[in-house]
Formats: sequence, C-alpha cells, structure tokens
Amino acid sequence: MTTKKITVVLLILLALAIGMTAIACSPEEDKTVDGPEVGTYGCIVNDEEELLSLYGGKFSMIIGDISKTGTYTISDNLIKLDFEGEEVVLDAVYSGNTVTLTYNNKEYKFQKKITCTITFESNGGSAVNPIKV
Repeated sequence: MTTKKITVVLLILLALAIGMTAIACSPEEDKTVDGPEVGTYGCIVNDEEELLSLYGGKFSMIIGDISKTGTYTISDNLIKLDFEGEEVVLDAVYSGNTVTLTYNNKEYKFQKKITCTITFESNGGSAVNPIKV
C-alpha cells in the first residue's frame, strides 16, 4: 500500500473512532414527564406562607426556617417525598389543586398557586402596565 492509501485508511478509522465515542458518551435524554401535580403550592400558618414546589420529579419545601429538597414519585393520588441526604420518605395526598401532608406532627394543606395577569384599559388616559397576581 502506498503512503497515501494508508493515510486515508487511518483517517477513516480515526473518524469512526471519534464518532463511536461521541455516540457512546452522549448524555441521556431527560424522560421525566410533568404531570398535573407540577407547580408551586402555598399554605398560610400563623401569618407565614409555607411553600412546596413540585417540578420534574424534584421537590423543594420551606416550612418556617426549615428548607428541604429531594425527589418525589406519584402514583394515583399518593406523592412520596424522598428527602435529599436523609433516610426520610414522607407521604402526601394529592387531590386536585391540594397537597396534604404531615410534617413534624403537624398537618399542612398546600393549595396550588395560580398566577393571573391583569391588564388595564386606560381609555385614552395614561398607560398602565399589566400586573401578575
């Protein structure tokens, strides 16, 4: 074989090796499907708002000065919250726009937060920017 043919063969083999490495090392696609439970929920306790957020199989919860994160699974109307770095799995009941759970011997009923945009018709007056509530 001539040097030119050997070089071409080596370049083809190198290209194949790089292509196979790229295919073998590509990140997996996120196959998480967001369900109807996804969103942010609020609960007022002693004039303070407690929060629970559920997104893509992950959750965050703020109750008082305590902030927790982790993963969750849902089956029918039961949500299992698995706390990150702890051996704690908390059961919660999902019903419509409400998530009910007991944490530190206290029951919380979180209501889904809904955001609406309010626009104003100024009828020729000064323009008023829309607001979200």
